[in-house]
Amino acid sequence: MDMPVNVPVDDPNADTEWNDILRKHGIIPEKPPSPTPLIEEALTEARRLAHENRLEGKDLDELAELEEEEDDEFLEQYRSKRLAELSSIQSSSIYNQVYPIQKPDYARDVTEASKKSFIFVLLTSSQGTNTESRLLIEIWR
Repeated sequence: MDMPVNVPVDDPNADTEWNDILRKHGIIPEKPPSPTPLIEEALTEARRLAHENRLEGKDLDELAELEEEEDDEFLEQYRSKRLAELSSIQSSSIYNQVYPIQKPDYARDVTEASKKSFIFVLLTSSQGTNTESRLLIEIWR
């Protein structure tokens, strides 16, 4: 007959040979894994990301100051990475330009082209008296 036996356990989380035997036979639950390796891995990854992204969000003056301090190899890697990003953005853009069109060209340049991609249109008057339109024209250019 299997009768339950009450086994005294001082500390179930202690690393003792007795607790290992009790865990092996399922008397006490398994000890949870130590979070230390996960914490160390997260810290290492955070340091790596902080190092890689330390130039993000800097303006030209701050980058010029850092250029003297930073390693030329790292700056070259950053430049090539950034140029590749800009190249992919530009290659994915179909038109990537602002140009005036007249009424006869509207059907081809706007209506037909909008079936393939988004087209932004800024309607202006020929007199140029609308201040908002003039500002938007400068921003778009």
